[in-house]
Amino acid sequence: MDIKAASLVPQEAPRKVDDDDDEFDEDLEELSTLDGDALREVLIQRLIAYKQFKGAAAALGARMQAESRMHPRVAGPDPEFLGLMPDYLAGITLRGLAVICADLDGKRQTFLLEAEHVAPHRVPLDLTVASVDRFTMAHQTCTFRELLDGDATTEQLVVTFLAMLELAKRGSLTLSQDEIFGTIRINRVEGAEAYVPGEGPELTE
Repeated sequence: MDIKAASLVPQEAPRKVDDDDDEFDEDLEELSTLDGDALREVLIQRLIAYKQFKGAAAALGARMQAESRMHPRVAGPDPEFLGLMPDYLAGITLRGLAVICADLDGKRQTFLLEAEHVAPHRVPLDLTVASVDRFTMAHQTCTFRELLDGDATTEQLVVTFLAMLELAKRGSLTLSQDEIFGTIRINRVEGAEAYVPGEGPELTE
């Protein structure tokens, strides 16, 4: 600390702290070329640095004094406490552990989290239009109910209905209904081009 303090504070005459302290002499030679204001700035900066070193030394000294009263435990627990924690791997070999892991993996069941109450399942309209188009090309005449599966959900019903209307708007189908809530009959327009997904205006769900 004395050597550091001596190197921080400029002095009028060179003072060698050690025979090998060449850096100290070079520092004094550099300071001798400065004027009064520059020397004052250097002194202030070095006093601040000296205070920082002094504070760090004090903190390290306090920590060393506090930790000098601590002694790490280099031995295991006392004999009366050795049996408190059971050895879960006692008698288990690598082959036995592999059999247990394989048995657990075979009994594992896949859990599917139902998230329809958070966000409804989205049915692609573009693909449904193509499916209805292929069905009507194959059958030429059908009903709306024939386009649906027996267990169709509400979402599938709505999307299929929109797909039918989209094809009718494009001129591929003609629709007829004799009465309100009656059977919707679908007729394929002769010579209508097949619907290609991705072509034309973009369809959203």
